[in-house]
Amino acid sequence: QRQMCIRDSIWTYHDIGRTIATPVANDGLLFAADLNCQVHCLDAKSGRRVWMHDTLAPIWGCLLLLDDKVPVADEDGVLHVFRAGRKKKLVGEIELPAPLYAGPAAFDGVLYIATAAKLYAIGRR
Repeated sequence: QRQMCIRDSIWTYHDIGRTIATPVANDGLLFAADLNCQVHCLDAKSGRRVWMHDTLAPIWGCLLLLDDKVPVADEDGVLHVFRAGRKKKLVGEIELPAPLYAGPAAFDGVLYIATAAKLYAIGRR
């Protein structure tokens, strides 16, 4: 059994800051976020940056792919919703009254968002 080491990597991206958020992949793209307030969209094959967005607040939580969207939660309590595509498109923002340290979860048409103070379920009634 052969162990993989870093020199076996396909590519390396140096522009991401310290991160604890798990990235997500969709349609040849990789979306990642860091504690330096940046959302990165990369070409999954080459590792080249496609676009980057400054949320103005650190991103702690893991990313989620929801249909064709990537919601990104930040420490200022804003959920930024991006279209999962090569062209940067901020679809909308949801402002919550407390910091977001975890990424959202989704199930059966409901988006669950945990702030530092409450848990919200957002969906159609």
